[in-house]
Amino acid sequence: AKEQSSTSTPAEAIMAVTAIPGPCSPSPAAGPIWRRCSAVASGRPRAGTAASSGMATRTAVVVPAVIVGGGRVGRALQGMGDGRDVLVGRGQSVPADFDGPILVCTRNDDLDAVLHSTPPSRWKDLVFFQNGMLEPWFQSEGLGDADQVLAYFAVSKLGEPPVDGKTDTNPEGLTAAFGKWASAIATRLHSG
Repeated sequence: AKEQSSTSTPAEAIMAVTAIPGPCSPSPAAGPIWRRCSAVASGRPRAGTAASSGMATRTAVVVPAVIVGGGRVGRALQGMGDGRDVLVGRGQSVPADFDGPILVCTRNDDLDAVLHSTPPSRWKDLVFFQNGMLEPWFQSEGLGDADQVLAYFAVSKLGEPPVDGKTDTNPEGLTAAFGKWASAIATRLHSG
């Protein structure tokens, strides 16, 4: 068996992310940049474009975001922005008048508080960076089509750059973003 290695350097940190804008069917004729992604508990098939460093440029505009959570991931995402992001800490309300995605970078046990501090009119802009099976919680809160990022990267210390989980088996990386804000998330991650 071929041994998997995770040999990314910080410069390669988030060069690979799959942007999955929404339910669609895979296109075998589109070539190797298309790959099938697994269906989630809801049974919706998902497919997307594997964004490589050749597909995204460093001059792409990073969409300003509200970032909920000032920990390692939240601060790393803020560092990938252009200074127009709004960082919201524990117990603070998400601004109603800020256009763009709301990147939720908190622990799973804080999700109820985050949802209740977000105006319902902005729930469609929530992008969840949590690991784990959130589908039952999404359904219970009426967030069945919530955007989600399955982050396959690590931020070892506050202020350090993320390191992508590239392996010999998956050299394109495994981080995937799904939903309305998927391409904006891919652009942000590529800028880091």
